[in-house]
Amino acid sequence: MSALTTLRVSCVQLAARDAGQAAVALERALEAVDEAAGHGSDLILLPECVYPAYYLRPWLDRRDHYPDLEHALEQFCARAARHRAWVCVGLVEENEGALYNTAFLIDRRGSVAGKARKHFLWHFDSAWFRPGHKFDIFEVDARAGGSVSVGMFVCADGRLPEVARALALRGATLLLDPTNWVTYGRDTALLTNPQAEFMMSCRALENSVYIACANKIGMEKGSVLYCGRSLVVGPGGETLAMASADQEEILTCELGPFGPGGPVDGRLHPLLDRRPGVYGQLVEPTAPSLPSPAGTGPFFVALVQLELEPPGALERACEYARVMEEQGADLVVLGEPSPSAGWDAGEVLPSLAGVLGNDRTMVAVTALETAGRDKYKTLFLANRKRLLGSYRKVHLESDERETLLPGDHLGVLETGSLKLGSMLGYEGLLPEVARVLALQGADVVLWPRRMAGPDYTGVARTRAAENRVFVAVADNLASGSGFSAVADPSGRLLAPALVGTEQATLASLLVADARAKLVAPGTDPLRGRNPGCYRTLVSN
Repeated sequence: MSALTTLRVSCVQLAARDAGQAAVALERALEAVDEAAGHGSDLILLPECVYPAYYLRPWLDRRDHYPDLEHALEQFCARAARHRAWVCVGLVEENEGALYNTAFLIDRRGSVAGKARKHFLWHFDSAWFRPGHKFDIFEVDARAGGSVSVGMFVCADGRLPEVARALALRGATLLLDPTNWVTYGRDTALLTNPQAEFMMSCRALENSVYIACANKIGMEKGSVLYCGRSLVVGPGGETLAMASADQEEILTCELGPFGPGGPVDGRLHPLLDRRPGVYGQLVEPTAPSLPSPAGTGPFFVALVQLELEPPGALERACEYARVMEEQGADLVVLGEPSPSAGWDAGEVLPSLAGVLGNDRTMVAVTALETAGRDKYKTLFLANRKRLLGSYRKVHLESDERETLLPGDHLGVLETGSLKLGSMLGYEGLLPEVARVLALQGADVVLWPRRMAGPDYTGVARTRAAENRVFVAVADNLASGSGFSAVADPSGRLLAPALVGTEQATLASLLVADARAKLVAPGTDPLRGRNPGCYRTLVSN
């Protein structure tokens, strides 16, 4: 692959049709390939299950064999050869009597270059499909010269951070997503979906890759509604193009250059600064869901957003801790100070814990910890009587590495009926961190930060939604515009603070919401994983 290579990609957004209209759907998809070819595209991407449909029951009831599936694939191969373009299309695949939800990649000669079978089956997928278990990479040549390393995943695979991560670690710089994003809403023009809204942007950023997605509009079987919003996202998480929610469209973008990129905001590289030895939980069997605590009410978390730089920062922090305790907070969380702020644990921790008036309220504060001759950046959890636990930052940023040592463990603290995990600063951009904490049973992941770039709202929402946990963000105003809020297990924001404003805000969290992992009938983003497929994540 040449870093100077560019690739023209077209995402084809098609209207959904019921399985009984499979022939019409196929003809329209082939016409759309012809239209996209007129854009001079190197690669044409179509949605998931273009043929025969996504909701298969009526189609399945009429068949005991599937010769027309092969015929549909042959027609897309012929179109690719006719236009001398690569085509990626989602089709139902039959193999040895089993059905798969498959993305086929067809080269310029009309030959199948590879395929990706949907790995994370969503809702009724599992009624007729078997899951795929391979994450292969393919070289796609550009008309202008050079080639691009491409990986593919299908729809809900984008909700598992392991899938895109495995492809990126194998060298992919462009990910293709034939999708059927389902949705709800009252106005077709306003429909959306978490993957379109924020998750694909996060996937691109955390893996330094381009992502192209092609979706459907309309409805199947009077019950499966699609949101459109086909899109192309750049490796910085920026949306390069997005289609409407309710019209057939073709998005065409010139993508490139391709390459590993640099550290985000100059502070931490989401691929090169990984520490695979810490992520062993990713490949271990997934534990059963924890039961919801009986008879417990809401847990109240206060987020304190202020400048954590002297002079006067500690005094302001103590005042906010006192005020939020008065307002009923169970936990007060402060942002992450810079290494130069001089927040020493020996001074900061007793000061903050000392202002608390009862044993129930806890404070989470990040400070410099000295252990003999070694120094760490550590989050401490304490009440007024004792230290309850701590977390040493595992992934240090560029301005921390000369003076501090990294921690070597990701862990969860139990506080009564609640389990708390922690991540600090830019390590929140690494999906492995929150995932490991969720697999260890975290209900809430605390994320004190000092982010220098944009607010990365979508990252917080993605970490919450992909793990079905609460993510509590407390920002340091001295480093950026400020974004403090709690993202709930669906990715919705609770109690956001005003941007760029010193403020404390209080969010109500129901632990049962973090223990209820199903996102659709039979669809669990933790227990639906296949840990044996993710060895790449702990070996690179």
